[in-house]
Amino acid sequence: MRSSSITLSELERQGKYVFHGSGKRLEQLEPRQAYTTVDGQSVKDGVPAIHASELADYAIFMALIDVNWQKGCRASCSYDNEKLTFGANSFCLSLITPSTVGFVHVLLKSDFEHRIGIEWRSYSKVEPVAIVEVVFDDFRNPITVVPDLLF
Repeated sequence: MRSSSITLSELERQGKYVFHGSGKRLEQLEPRQAYTTVDGQSVKDGVPAIHASELADYAIFMALIDVNWQKGCRASCSYDNEKLTFGANSFCLSLITPSTVGFVHVLLKSDFEHRIGIEWRSYSKVEPVAIVEVVFDDFRNPITVVPDLLF
């Protein structure tokens, strides 16, 4: 296990932080409009916010996916029965290589409000307490290849 994974696991266990994954190192995060796919259409997901998770693996996945995001890339993460599952189309997965580098922004949970499940939101700008560089070796979960038709 890489030191980045160990650091994030230790911070996660403390319960004081939430994690935001990005392909960019951000010294300050600000609310942005999120989108989700419903019946094959991209629709707004609530009001602009900073989205984070109390589980670091979710943020690692998002950081790695976000680095080379292109039109046609589709990825998802779900949390059921206390288990994270990850999926992406083959095009999206082809963009992730061993040299892909992303960033997990460690944020104070007290600056966020609980949305649902493992998801948290902030509607104000926040600064990370730490920024952890991650690579594919930091991600310890299987990713299911999902056909484009399911997105």
